[in-house]
Amino acid sequence: MLSQRLQKFLTTWCNPETEPEYTAGMLGGPSGAYYRDWLPQELLAAVRTRELNPQTMGALAGLGFTDQAGVDEWLRSVWPLWFTGPFPGLTS
Repeated sequence: MLSQRLQKFLTTWCNPETEPEYTAGMLGGPSGAYYRDWLPQELLAAVRTRELNPQTMGALAGLGFTDQAGVDEWLRSVWPLWFTGPFPGLTS
């Protein structure tokens, strides 16, 4: 089950009205330190366990993915904006 803090992040910072670049600015600023401590690990864990799936992204963030590949591609596209270092991949 997704943690409450990850659910809140998805709802607040990953909705259609919030540009990934805006989220990147928050994550890179002083208030983003809280998220940087846990967010990368929880996002990847949620993908690996298939909890970060099209249904979850639709319910929490209002993003309309049709399949898991769409969610995975979205994460690959926002990762370099949000975090330093390369995307670590989605292998189990």
